Amino acid sequence: MQGEAFAATEGTGGNVGAVWIEAESDARIDARADIVSLDGCAPQPGAAVAVTTRSRGWRLGDLSALVAVAQLWSEAQEQLAEDEANLYRTYGPRWPLVPRHHGGLATQANDILTTGIVPVRTDGADAVILLQQLESFVTYTKDIATHVREQTSLLGEGLGTDLTGLSLGQLRRVSVAVLRLADTPPPNPAWCRPAAARAAAVALAAFGEEIRAAGAVHHHLYEEFTDEVWDVSAVRSQTDTDRWWRLAARRRARAELTEVSRTGRPPADVKATMATLRRASALRDDVDSSWSSLRGHLGWFADTRLPDADGAAHSLAAIQELNDALGDRVNVEQLIELAAADAFVCEELTGPGDAIADAVAAWSGLARRFNGPDPLAFTAPELGQWAIVTAQSLEVVRVLKETTASLRPSVRTVDQLFDDAVARDRVAQLRSLFGLEPAEESAG
Repeated sequence: MQGEAFAATEGTGGNVGAVWIEAESDARIDARADIVSLDGCAPQPGAAVAVTTRSRGWRLGDLSALVAVAQLWSEAQEQLAEDEANLYRTYGPRWPLVPRHHGGLATQANDILTTGIVPVRTDGADAVILLQQLESFVTYTKDIATHVREQTSLLGEGLGTDLTGLSLGQLRRVSVAVLRLADTPPPNPAWCRPAAARAAAVALAAFGEEIRAAGAVHHHLYEEFTDEVWDVSAVRSQTDTDRWWRLAARRRARAELTEVSRTGRPPADVKATMATLRRASALRDDVDSSWSSLRGHLGWFADTRLPDADGAAHSLAAIQELNDALGDRVNVEQLIELAAADAFVCEELTGPGDAIADAVAAWSGLARRFNGPDPLAFTAPELGQWAIVTAQSLEVVRVLKETTASLRPSVRTVDQLFDDAVARDRVAQLRSLFGLEPAEESAG
């Protein structure tokens, strides 16, 4: 600046602060006990400057502050010249019409767009295409986030716990487990306690195959005979009808089997039928021997002589899946009440569960097309927040695109629009710092 220079003072903490010095008049700066005397005007070009060593005055180490300030001042001038040249090269003499006060917004928008759920490479992105591709997805994400939050609140109320902090992946697991429970027989209420569920799993692993085998054999027999087949004398007395000399016993068995046949016709192979009956009887005895243990672990699945092992296994797996999905948020007492009342089929649970599962699947499928981070790792509130800030960032892109379109002859990428906004604000700040007129008033 004309007639002015920069000096520096050492503060009480040893920090250096810049002050303005008027070169046209004598000046004196007091810094504690040290006094710097500037006698007369600034030295003329070529004049020697005498430095007197004395107890009062600038210490040698303080000269680095003057050098740093001068260097910053020079760099600021270079930055101003560079920014104005770049803006003129892009927009011509009308560059001052580039909107001001958008530099900070542009920087923030760039950070949001490049690091969000849908990462954007702004350095090569066309503003028009970006707006077309991303605006509809942002709006859809905002709607999905609102929908999922509402349904999560309803599902959490039904399960007696707060689910708002769960990620989309965890919410989907909970929802799928609830829907799975609706499609299986009602679980034993005791299984809602993880320890009881693990014990039941061990029991099913130990006796499940025998129960399934017995069930399969009984199903085969009941397709041809009524349950009175167990009253056949050869079965009750365990008479061996396979020996060739047991002809009378086979005839008697054949007649009795015909009487209990569903079709009224005798079996095609009496020996094979009797063998099947004996195997079924042995399997029933094995199941009976473990009945007390099964009854304690399987609950109402063991109310019949042959428990439904497959139904119990499916129901047990579903309740364990729900417990695992809820983790520390599980409300055991609430689950016990729901299981006892067979309430997992109620619309209050299946409705929100189905809505969450469908919404998460649809949204995550679209989000994966953008090759961003795992969409299921985000929570519904995070989705809503991302949609809000991204919509605002896209609005910054729209404003910069529309306000500068008539000023420039060529297309600018998104990051170039952001850089122009930052440069325009920086020009205004630097011109104010140097005491120059605003660019709007001085541009030709």
